[in-house]
Amino acid sequence: MNIDDSEVEVAAGSKSRKKTESAEDRARRATEKKTAKEAEKEQKRIEREYTKAAKAKEKEKAKDIARVNIDRTKPEVSLPEMTVLLPDILDAAVKGQTTFALDDLGCKHTEWAATGMPVVKWNRTVTSRFNPETDIWEPMRAVTKEEKQILIYVPAKKFIEMALATEQQENIDSHITSLKMQFPSHSIIYLIEGLTAWRRHNRNISDRQYKAAVRSHISSEIPTTAQRKQKAKDEGYVEADEAIEDALLGLQVLHEVYIHHTVKPSDTAKWIAKFTLHISTIPYMYVTFLFRTPPPPPLPPPPSPPNPPHTPPPTQPHQNTPHTPPYLAPTR
Repeated sequence: MNIDDSEVEVAAGSKSRKKTESAEDRARRATEKKTAKEAEKEQKRIEREYTKAAKAKEKEKAKDIARVNIDRTKPEVSLPEMTVLLPDILDAAVKGQTTFALDDLGCKHTEWAATGMPVVKWNRTVTSRFNPETDIWEPMRAVTKEEKQILIYVPAKKFIEMALATEQQENIDSHITSLKMQFPSHSIIYLIEGLTAWRRHNRNISDRQYKAAVRSHISSEIPTTAQRKQKAKDEGYVEADEAIEDALLGLQVLHEVYIHHTVKPSDTAKWIAKFTLHISTIPYMYVTFLFRTPPPPPLPPPPSPPNPPHTPPPTQPHQNTPHTPPYLAPTR
């Protein structure tokens, strides 16, 4: 009887433990399910945020690509990339006029410490690089690079002194050699101010001297006071035409320098601004010419040669007709 009661108690305890374990399992499974559901929900939220960020990044990248692929062969578009570096030893009148012209264009400018020669330089803020495989400009982190063009300002008086100088003095060749040593891989723009007007004035002096010599040769009278003053004034003629021509030719042919003439400081400033506009478009014009210019159309096939005209075979004289040489033909 006691054994049966103990067995009943063991069975009852086992049953209660099963019920307790089942409740614990259900609670644990419910917790795990809830945790998994929350984790899945969080994962989906993270994926949505990632997708949203990726789309925003792609959209921003597309905007950047569109921004750097606008037509920058137009100076008004490429000019904001440029900064003009004016030498601190540049003539004050030229510097003032140049800064005014650049401000009028909206172009940045600053000064640099030149070493003996008034050289104008250019810097560019590069924000893209061209990919020839995709045929587009790709954005990049902004980098300031020096352009490979320089402009040297030479007044007429300085140029004439160098053109007439000896080998022991500073002449055109030594001047350009020194410039190329300082800027070895740059293209040089040689801007000469006032040379055309000086040569015109010099020729006028020569003409007046010639006319005065002719008049003095014709007339044996003693020169008047006015004539003596005119002669003293005309003694400023300089025999420099041949030396100037040789110097200009040497700059172009031997040193491969681009020469430009200006009249006065305002004209010089205007041309520095114009060169800035042109230089700003150079890399984009180069890419357009090298990669985006369509090839020329194929040449048409050569025309076939015309059929030669049909020529009948030469007729033979009849055998019964004797042939008479021309020098034996009867005359009328």
